[in-house]
Amino acid sequence: MHKLRYQAILLCSFLVISLLVPLRAHADNDDNRYESKEKGFSIEFPKGWEQKEGFMGTTVVGLRPEKGDKEEFRENVNVVVEDLSKPWTLKDYVKANLTNMQKLLTDFKVVDRGTTTLNGATAEWMTYYHRMGSYKLKVVVYMLVRSNRGYVITCSSVPDKFAHWESTFQGVANSFTLAPASAQSRNTDPNMNNPRP
Repeated sequence: MHKLRYQAILLCSFLVISLLVPLRAHADNDDNRYESKEKGFSIEFPKGWEQKEGFMGTTVVGLRPEKGDKEEFRENVNVVVEDLSKPWTLKDYVKANLTNMQKLLTDFKVVDRGTTTLNGATAEWMTYYHRMGSYKLKVVVYMLVRSNRGYVITCSSVPDKFAHWESTFQGVANSFTLAPASAQSRNTDPNMNNPRP
């Protein structure tokens, strides 16, 4: 079973994203919807959130607006899409990711989990705590699988602000839409895929 890359990509890069990287809006659109035809999904961020494509292996990252304090953690949602060497069941994909989280994240603790549907696609979600540097974070992550792709939507906040942002996180996750399978197959260039062993 290969080692899923998304932990190192997104769980170790939040502070870099939040504190050091100046971001520009991905596009001037009124509805804040990001779409990747290549990766076969779209997602809508709240009005005023900044978007960044392709940062440290993520497909897209959305961050809430700055409030003036450069040292303050900025709540964020990001999406990572992973090309898999073969189709995985959602159960096995979640299990592999959970194993990696337990290995890679400091003070990792799951506090809740369940199953939901995001625009007709079955997803498993998990709420957990972990620590990164001086920050303790509370995170809700949604995982989906379609054919040879895994999709991970990660929503992060400091714990004392999580309740305030939880409905926003749910709204962003609920906006996540997979492209029809036929559209995904048309937009997949086999020469661009890099299946992992």
